[in-house]
This record gives sequence, C-alpha cells and structure tokens, in this order.
Amino acid sequence: MARLFTFGCSFSLVDWPTWATILCYDTDYDKAENWGLPGIGNLGIAQRLAECHSKNKFTKDDTIIVQWSSHLRNDYHLFKKTSKTWIDSGLPEKNKESAWLTKGSMFNMHNTSIYNRVWLDHFFSEQTYVMYSLNAITLAQALLKSVGCTWFMTSIGDFQKLGADFLNFNGDGESTDAEGNLLERYPEFEHYVNMIWNDNKEYWLKPIGNHVWEGQKLGKEQFLTDSNRVYKFGNTNASTKKQQPYWWDPHPSTDGAASWLLEILLPALKKNIKFNDKQSSIIKGINSIYKSVPDIDLFTFREQVRNYCFENDINLMETTGY
Repeated sequence: MARLFTFGCSFSLVDWPTWATILCYDTDYDKAENWGLPGIGNLGIAQRLAECHSKNKFTKDDTIIVQWSSHLRNDYHLFKKTSKTWIDSGLPEKNKESAWLTKGSMFNMHNTSIYNRVWLDHFFSEQTYVMYSLNAITLAQALLKSVGCTWFMTSIGDFQKLGADFLNFNGDGESTDAEGNLLERYPEFEHYVNMIWNDNKEYWLKPIGNHVWEGQKLGKEQFLTDSNRVYKFGNTNASTKKQQPYWWDPHPSTDGAASWLLEILLPALKKNIKFNDKQSSIIKGINSIYKSVPDIDLFTFREQVRNYCFENDINLMETTGY
C-alpha cells in the first residue's frame, strides 16, 4: 500500500491549503496524512515523526516529506486540556485534551510573557537550540534511511543561515542579531553539516520560503512587491493603516505552495507535473475567494476559506497525532 505522510510547521498546515494539503489529494496514494502543526519547532517535528512511525509502521512503499522549521522554537506537550492563553494557533482543536503547545519563536510577540528574562537566563543558549535541531534532523534521517522509504526534506529557509534568509513578519522573532551562517558561528558543528547535508544532498529540496520569496528584498530593511506566491492583506490597525495600508503574510499562498510542488517536489518524486481535478479545484477555489474578499481582509478570507473547504470536503486544519 502506497502511503504519504507529511510533516512541518505552518508552512505545511495553516489557514489555507498548503503544499501538503494539495499533495494529500494525489490519487496515487492509498492513504495520506498531514502531520503539520502551526508554530511547531524541529524537536516537535521529529517527535511527531516518531509518533507517526510508531502508529503506522513506515514501510519501503511509503513517501515521507519533512519540512523543518526554526531553531528558535521551544516545543512542549501536555496531556491535559489547554487554554487559549497558551495555544491560539487558529486550530479548531485548541482546547482538546492534549496538545503540542506551539506558538512559533520564543522571541515573538505572543511568547514574551512565557519566555521572560529569568527563563531565558536559566534555560536558553542559541547554540544549544541549534544543536537540538541538528540532533532532531540527524535522528529523523537515520529513521527514514532504516525504513528504506521514499523521503525528502525541506525547510522554511536554508537552515544553515539560521533565519537570516527569512521574510520577517513584524514581531515574529525568528532570527537573532548574531551574524554569520552555521559554520561561521559554530565551526565545531561541522560534523553535523557533513552528515545532514553533505552526505544527503539528493534528499534536500529547495526551501519553501526561499522559493516563494524569490525577488523580494529580505533582511532588516525588507521591501516587498506584490506576488501571487504570498498573500497581501489590508491593515486593520487604525493607528498605522495610513502609513502602511497593507501587509504581506510570510507563509506561502496556495498559489505559492502549488508552484513549489510543481517546480520542486513533484519532479523530485518523479511524478506527473500536473494536478488532478481535485487539486486544481482546490487551488482555483482559494484563488477565487482571495480575489473576492473586500479590502483583502485576513479574517474574512480565513473564514471563507474554512467554509469553502468544509463544503467541498477538503481536509484543511484537522491535526493528526497527540
């Protein structure tokens, strides 16, 4: 039986169809599950990969795609009912009996009350969190190699740039002020680079973020131009709307996700570079909604997308796993 399992953060599961959403409707697969989770980091992604393997027993006939996240995320899980204070990712299941409590970078505007100066002084070292991610990727690769399945890995940006190539959303905190790439900052980690990337070049795909942000000026003084690969929304903040009437969401639009699939992932999988009717209808439907939303309002767009997916039996935001 040919099965598909996908893993990642909000670049794989968000409020509109992602590359994983679309790929799960490929009829070549007898079973397809998207294990993406918004806000999750690399330790959490590796843990969910292990859980999925334990439940499904990966075989050589399976296809597994892992999208890695940022090294600045702290993943933890509780087997108890969660509150909106701790998890507010937009998922309909945010008050379920167990959950990964994920909200992106420890340094983003949503986490400042949790990861305060005392916590950071006691528990945080950037080099340590880089190491955590490298260990997670190493273990995941070893697992997938041992199974002998078809597998590929990608990421938001080039992990070795440690967030310096991210499109920065105001307050997301996905990069620090430190300069230099992975080996320039931590040369003692060369053995990780050799094992993870140099020895596995054929399994690494172009980062999704790098693909959809092509042509944009990134960095501290980033300047964005209109692109169908990312969504532009109207600014609803009355105090800043005049100076900045619009803002760009850094996540791939459904069109951007489809572009990455067609140009990067499907050729790597040696699959037909064409979407089936269901996949095409998903992309067309979301594009139609986006173009019709008054003032390009995010909240209206998000609500209409959910309604459309529900009415058309599209599995959009149902999370899998504990």
